[in-house]
Amino acid sequence: MQLLTKKQREIIDYITEYQLAHKISPSFREIKEHFGFSSLGSVHNHIHALKKKGALTTKEHTPRSLFLTQERHAKNSTLPLIGNLRGGMPIELYSTSHPIHFPSDWIPKEEECFLLKIVGDDFIEEQIQHDDLILVVTRPPLAGETVIVLVDTHTAMIKKMFLEPPYLRLASSNPHVQSIILREEHATIQGVVLSLFRHYRAD
Repeated sequence: MQLLTKKQREIIDYITEYQLAHKISPSFREIKEHFGFSSLGSVHNHIHALKKKGALTTKEHTPRSLFLTQERHAKNSTLPLIGNLRGGMPIELYSTSHPIHFPSDWIPKEEECFLLKIVGDDFIEEQIQHDDLILVVTRPPLAGETVIVLVDTHTAMIKKMFLEPPYLRLASSNPHVQSIILREEHATIQGVVLSLFRHYRAD
């Protein structure tokens, strides 16, 4: 399958989520209204481009006949975006998680995973920026892995963790930032950060 544009990925994601919720495909008019296109012709143009790239198939003259290709089904999985993470605060959970689609081989097998959206620039020393998404797994960390750690139940940090009983050493990825040493009972590991996803856009 050829590389999709941002808008084409958004249309595919919308069709996928609609099919999961309603067990049928959205109509062209529903796609037009969801994305605010000026005409049904714009929808036809996008669908035609997606068919040429191998992302969709259709049945001519049949309503609600958009089908995702087997290639897309085989290679993509969904992760829940469950909340925001700001420096110095606990995780801010959404009332409802938002599904985000990723290639399946980007997602660890047999581990519970979720996504968090970074808000603000408090994690800039860890090379994590505002609007980044981080992939988190809920398992005990290994020495040197990057974790979300909640200090004294209310202050969230992202650091590399080293267990030095009865202490935890939290090290920055920036070698010029001094490590933080805490007693184990003052820190709660929220999850292990495995990946970071970033959109690059022109200002």
